[in-house]
Amino acid sequence: MRLATIITLTILALDQALKWAVVVGLNLAEVLYIEVLPPWLNLTMAWNRGVNFGLFADDSVWLRFALVALALVVTAWVWFWVKREGPQPMAQIALGFLAGGALGNAIDRV
Repeated sequence: MRLATIITLTILALDQALKWAVVVGLNLAEVLYIEVLPPWLNLTMAWNRGVNFGLFADDSVWLRFALVALALVVTAWVWFWVKREGPQPMAQIALGFLAGGALGNAIDRV
C-alpha cells in the first residue's frame, strides 16, 4: 500500500498547489476570467457549493459536511478493498488518484 500512499499524497499536493496557483497566483478570485487559449481554454471563477454541476446547491452546512463525510467514507472503503485484494500495482495507482482527488475535494469543502 506504499505505492497508493505515495500517489495519494502526490495527487493531493498537486491538486492543492494548482488550485492555489490559479486562484491566488493568477488572481482569478478578483479578475474572475482569464483567456488562456481562446476560445478553447478559458478560466472562469466559480464556486460549486452543491454536488456535480451545482445540484442541491443550497449552501447548507449539513450538505457540505455530508459530502465531506461521503468522500472520506468512500475513500476509506476503496482503500480497505484494495488492501484486501493484495499488492496489485494498477489497483494501488488507481486508488492513489481516487483518494488524492477525493481528499482534495473534501479539503476544499471544509
